[in-house]
Amino acid sequence: MIKRLTVKDYLIFEAASVEFDGGFNVLSGETGAGKSLLIDAISLLSGGRVDWDSVPRRAYLEMVMEGDETLARALSDLGIPYDGEVVVRRTLNPETRRSRILLNDMHVSAGVVRRLLQGRIFVGSQFAHTGVDDPHFQTEVLDRFAGVDYGEYPILYAEYRAKINRLRKLESRLSELKEREDYLRFQLDGLKKLNLHEGEEEELLKRREELEEIIKAQEWSLRFREVYPSLRESITSLLRDAPERFRGDLENVLNVLTDMAMEVPDEGEEDLQEEFDRINARLYEIGRLKSRFRTDFEGLLRLMNTLEAELRSIRELEDEVVRLRHELNGLITKLEKAASRISDQRSKYLKEFVGYVEDNLRALGFEYVKVEVRMEETDFHPSGRDVVVLLVSTVPDVPPHPVSGLSGGELSRTALVLFSTGASRFRTLILDEIDMGVSPSVADRIGRLLKDLSGQVQVIAITHQAFTAMHADKHLVVERLSPSEAVVREVTGEDRWRELARMMGVKDPDMARITLGGE
Repeated sequence: MIKRLTVKDYLIFEAASVEFDGGFNVLSGETGAGKSLLIDAISLLSGGRVDWDSVPRRAYLEMVMEGDETLARALSDLGIPYDGEVVVRRTLNPETRRSRILLNDMHVSAGVVRRLLQGRIFVGSQFAHTGVDDPHFQTEVLDRFAGVDYGEYPILYAEYRAKINRLRKLESRLSELKEREDYLRFQLDGLKKLNLHEGEEEELLKRREELEEIIKAQEWSLRFREVYPSLRESITSLLRDAPERFRGDLENVLNVLTDMAMEVPDEGEEDLQEEFDRINARLYEIGRLKSRFRTDFEGLLRLMNTLEAELRSIRELEDEVVRLRHELNGLITKLEKAASRISDQRSKYLKEFVGYVEDNLRALGFEYVKVEVRMEETDFHPSGRDVVVLLVSTVPDVPPHPVSGLSGGELSRTALVLFSTGASRFRTLILDEIDMGVSPSVADRIGRLLKDLSGQVQVIAITHQAFTAMHADKHLVVERLSPSEAVVREVTGEDRWRELARMMGVKDPDMARITLGGE
């Protein structure tokens, strides 16, 4: 529930702080005093959109809410601290047309606040309503009215949603892989053609280095044997007439050449050039792949394993999708049976529910009312496979139509009747002039209904009707002190009777006390 609302420099409110009780709260005041502006502030603090054309200056808004386990879990999921209260602060800057929202002192978006408070605060005015025209809400109302037993359906539905989500993710992943399958195979085939193996590049480089040395030695041997005969002949010729002091050296050279000729391999030694060329060709192909895939040799091996795994996963995903679809088909059969049992329960209570809504709408001042309830089949949802659509007509000869087509006051009273079934998922109901234009007796019935309803949820109502306001637990008055300034104050005791008298158009509080049956 909302514990406190604070506004500063917000339109005609320089500074106002409103404390709300958990029961039935009433806001009253002269027309144009600013009551609806406070409701607008709550809407903004609930993540509503800002109408910047109506914000003349920077403003500060704050709402303090009492927490509960559901809010605590939601805040924990968002990583937001929680100590028993939920505090929403929002600043508005019309110069930049930007606002900043803090949730328990952490920056969040308006969407986060909106999702957090969705289904907790109902804000209804003559021009805007939230949730009442939602078929799922109307279905929830009927189900609680009828005491529908969902049986095993919620468990089956949770399993169904989990499998559906899993299937969608698998199908999305499979689709991505299938689109790349031909490309993956093309890449893998290019790698597999070389039949790479661990450590191959290092082995090839080492062998090529060995061959280079051997081939160089072979080439030198060939040249040596080509020049050896002439070289020996030349040295022998020089030795014949060489001076004595050179003869020993020449003889030594000749002996060394002879020894070398005996050690140098023959020309018939195995030709290794073919192996050398083959290794170079292999290294060239490996280098081309390394350049193509921008990786090293080990990276090529890892890439090949990755490609094989991805292609293998396509087959595995296809098998998983087939298996999951089969499981879903069986689950859908069970869901359909469970949803059918829920629909049967709803159908039995349609007539009684229609009578309840019609009777209560007549009691709230509708001179003519015709209600119908239509059940429409939909996809599976948390409470079955069909939804309830409430149709209402307040004009003779006009067929019942969706409640979204009702006027603001009509829709407000229709919402009140739906809430009165005890089927409200909202924790706070904010109603703006729900009793506008009704008779005192109808206003009294509305007030009693709001009082009863406030035993289940917090009610905050704007009213000009004393017969409605007299049932409130807390009465707040909005007063316009000047065209640009308004204040909010609580009235109790005699001050409250004076306010109720003003609302009735009389000056004497005793007259109001007598008319309203007060003490």
